[in-house]
Amino acid sequence: MKKNKTKKNRIHNKDKKRIKGGFGEQHGFPPCTNLSLFPILDQNIIGFRRYLNSPMDCFINALQVFGLLDTLCANIIRISSAGRTTGFTKEEIEGVCILLTGGLNFDFIGSDNYQHFEHIIMTSIPPNNGVLAGYSGHVFIIARKSSGEIILIDPQLDYLGDYLSARHLIYAPGRNYFLLFQSSEKLTQDQIRSLGFNI
Repeated sequence: MKKNKTKKNRIHNKDKKRIKGGFGEQHGFPPCTNLSLFPILDQNIIGFRRYLNSPMDCFINALQVFGLLDTLCANIIRISSAGRTTGFTKEEIEGVCILLTGGLNFDFIGSDNYQHFEHIIMTSIPPNNGVLAGYSGHVFIIARKSSGEIILIDPQLDYLGDYLSARHLIYAPGRNYFLLFQSSEKLTQDQIRSLGFNI
């Protein structure tokens, strides 16, 4: 994940500013109140392959582990500047998820309260599901196995294992921690177009 840029995008009508992901609630978009859950399948973890260890591919890794990108597509994107140098902004992550779900609203919500972040992780993830989590500059997956164990999945750190044993890999004082949330309702076609999409 990279830092947000302040440059304003415009759609075809020069007077209308393009609205971005989580900011949409200010414009009447459905609120993002539900933690986004993604099924975790053993074959996606066992079959995970990085042909290129790109330094900024953490979001690509997550999409591949969630089964939303196949191995070939994920490795093609790793070759791009997004995989090698720039990563994905918060708004780009939200936009990708809007496209993947056909129009739900998304917000990668941040908090500097690590205890609150961890409480959500420990109490809200059902077995065989994972969430997209992160801090400024990096994303990873936290999931619950069928046994109930909470695990951290972070291919960039080459770590897949017990979350409690790996806290030191992600915790640092003063960091903001992010979890991806989604709306229960889909965006209208007008709202989708205001994001610059035609779906």
